[in-house]
Amino acid sequence: MPKIFLGVILIIGISFFSFAQNNQPVGPFDLQTCVDIALENNLTLKRTELNQQITEANLLQSQGQRIPSFSTGASSGYRWGRSINPVTNLFENNRIGNINLFANSSAPIFRGNQINNTISQARKDLEAGVFNLEATRNDITLNIINLFINVVFNREQVKIATNQLKTTTEQFERTSKLVAAGSLPISDQLDLQSQNSSNQLEVIRAQNNYRIAKLNLAQAMQIPFTDDFDVIEPEFNVENST
Repeated sequence: MPKIFLGVILIIGISFFSFAQNNQPVGPFDLQTCVDIALENNLTLKRTELNQQITEANLLQSQGQRIPSFSTGASSGYRWGRSINPVTNLFENNRIGNINLFANSSAPIFRGNQINNTISQARKDLEAGVFNLEATRNDITLNIINLFINVVFNREQVKIATNQLKTTTEQFERTSKLVAAGSLPISDQLDLQSQNSSNQLEVIRAQNNYRIAKLNLAQAMQIPFTDDFDVIEPEFNVENST
C-alpha cells in the first residue's frame, strides 16, 4: 500500500512538472514580448498594484464614514429551577425562556472636518499611486530595453570575434606554408600564431559576455534560463529612418 501511494505521488509530481514546463514561454523573444513578460512577472510591480488596491479600499472606507450606520440583533435564553421571572418579577420553579431584540444606529454630525480631510488625503494617495505605478512600469520597460540591446550587442561581438579568428587562422595556415617553403621568415608565423591565440581568447570572452547578457535578461523577465534562450533582433529600415 505505501508503494502504491508513493507511486501516485510520483506520477502527480511528474505530471505537474511537465505541465509547468509546457507552460513556460518559449523563444526566441522579440522586444515587445520581453517587456510584456517582465511586466507580468515582476514582483515589484505586483506589490505596487496591490498597494494601489489597498489605497482604493482606504478611499472607499473613508467615504463610507459619512454614511449613517444601523445594526440590529437578537438574543434568547432559557433558565431552569428557581429564578425570577423577568415579566412578573416573582420567583418561580419553572423553565423560563426569553428573547431580546435590539437595534442601534449612529450618524456623524461634526468631527472637526476630520472625515473630509481623511477623504482628501485618500484621494491624493490614490493619485500618487497612479503615478508611482506608471513610473514602476516605465522603469521595468527601460531596464528590459537596455538588457535586450545588451544581448543583441554581445551577439554581434561574438560574430565579429569569430570572423576575426577565422581570418587570422587562414592567414596563419597560409603563412605556415610559406615559412615551410622558405618564402617568409619564422617570425611572421610566430606573430600570427600569437595573434590567433589572442583571437581565440576574444571569442571565448565574447561568448561568455553574450551568455551573461542573456542570463541577465532572463532574470529580469523572471523566467527560467537555458542556453537556448535568445532574442529576435528588431528589423530596422535605414531608408525610413530619415
